[in-house]
Amino acid sequence: MGELNWRRVKLGEISDILIGGTPSRKKGEYWDKDLKTDNLWVSISDLQSKYIQNTKERITDEGIRNSNVKLLPENTVIMSFKLTVGKVAITKRRLYTNEAIAGFLPKQQNTFSSEYLYYALSNLDYKDSLDVAVKGQTLNKEKLKNLIIMLPSLSEQRKIAAILSSVDEAIEKTEVIIEQTEKVKKGLMQQLLTKGIGHTKFKKTEIGEIPEEWEVLKIQDFALKVTDGEHKTPKRTEFGELLLSARNIRNNMLDLSNVDYVSQEELEKITKRCNPEEGDILISCSGTIGRVCVVPKGTKFGLVRSVALVKIDKNTTNSKFLMYALQSPNLQKQMMLNQSQLAQANLFLRDINNLKVPFPSLEEQEKIAKIIETFDLKLTFETQRYHELNKIKKSLMQTLLTGKVRVKVDDEVMSQ
Repeated sequence: MGELNWRRVKLGEISDILIGGTPSRKKGEYWDKDLKTDNLWVSISDLQSKYIQNTKERITDEGIRNSNVKLLPENTVIMSFKLTVGKVAITKRRLYTNEAIAGFLPKQQNTFSSEYLYYALSNLDYKDSLDVAVKGQTLNKEKLKNLIIMLPSLSEQRKIAAILSSVDEAIEKTEVIIEQTEKVKKGLMQQLLTKGIGHTKFKKTEIGEIPEEWEVLKIQDFALKVTDGEHKTPKRTEFGELLLSARNIRNNMLDLSNVDYVSQEELEKITKRCNPEEGDILISCSGTIGRVCVVPKGTKFGLVRSVALVKIDKNTTNSKFLMYALQSPNLQKQMMLNQSQLAQANLFLRDINNLKVPFPSLEEQEKIAKIIETFDLKLTFETQRYHELNKIKKSLMQTLLTGKVRVKVDDEVMSQ
């Protein structure tokens, strides 16, 4: 049996639950606005990572004496139980919390590992225990006491926590790589889309300084066609041909996770006026303005009004270059300035036609697009890795924290 030697325990059986408080906001002397003291005070907004080493706010000694805050020692597991329920962290310094956060102190030594309890609480489903309060969902202290976790021996707890921590470290490293790559890509795009490659002479234009050899063209000057999707409400079906809207347009890609469908006959009607083909540019132009992607090879679909389509002349224009140009701060600013605010934001075809684009030679467009695309491929790879690691972590938590898969301290694994 996978759960051999494991115990089902209530949190109240193994821990004393301490709930914090908030000194009066009306008393300025209760708050350390200059952050001179060591009296860290945690609110839900501080619960953004596994460990708490600093807080946005601190309180004074007078604030401590005149409120019901409680000092929590280093290495205490804390969890939000009001408004936003189930955010968990471990304190790395002595600190205080507000009244929406509980701290769990072991009743006896060597009962539980803080690292294990962190993951056990993170894995709980709280929906059946929640009450609905005026400001949102909440737990009370009694319900916190009655939350049940599975508790193995301390040595097995530590082993399980070590495995999950190693996955967390891999996730954090991947997040850093993604963040750094995005930062480099952003700077590179700004450089390439304004300075180009190898230019030494520049000129001032209505969209800023660009190489002398470049032009500033409106989309209507080089596009073969600018149109948008079906204005009449298409007759949707449960399955069939894809019908896409602005929600399906993401930067650099089509998101097909939430799509509508129409019949083949309906699609043929829709695509008579607006027929997306490989290499065309798609722009979200209603609701969320300015997301841009290129129509990929082998994807057949129709569009509704919330998406604009730009057909280009491949003898003069590189699709990927135009996509990146439209994503640049300059073009995004143009779109925002031209959008119409009705019930929701809209970017009309006349405004798209008049967007001003920095326009190098086709050869340079291709070089610029290829350089930027290298970073996009890196981001795609790392993002996929990030999602895969999170799936692995979720699976491990479901099996290791329930005893379905047992781990031994000597690294052997025993399955149910």
